[in-house]
Amino acid sequence: MFQRNGRERTTPIIHRARFWVNESENWYDEANPNHVPGDSCADVTNCPAPNAGFVTLGDANRYYDQAVGRSRPVRPSWIRGTAEVRVPYLGHIRLALQ
Repeated sequence: MFQRNGRERTTPIIHRARFWVNESENWYDEANPNHVPGDSCADVTNCPAPNAGFVTLGDANRYYDQAVGRSRPVRPSWIRGTAEVRVPYLGHIRLALQ
């Protein structure tokens, strides 16, 4: 669970950390091609990486958060917790109420 781009007053996001990138890294080549739009780093938002951090992916999302501009790579200081229990479809209820 992390705060998008480190902003405290945003709704936390619960997405899986898929891999780590270093600042200025062209991470396109290590990414799963099914989760990035385009054919090269130049076609992907936040590539090369503007800062070191985790590349994340939501279970219901097609593309990495960083590939489509949902968030920059997630710095460890932005992390607010980890999911320890899975309750199927609970997130759908919260999203429906918003």
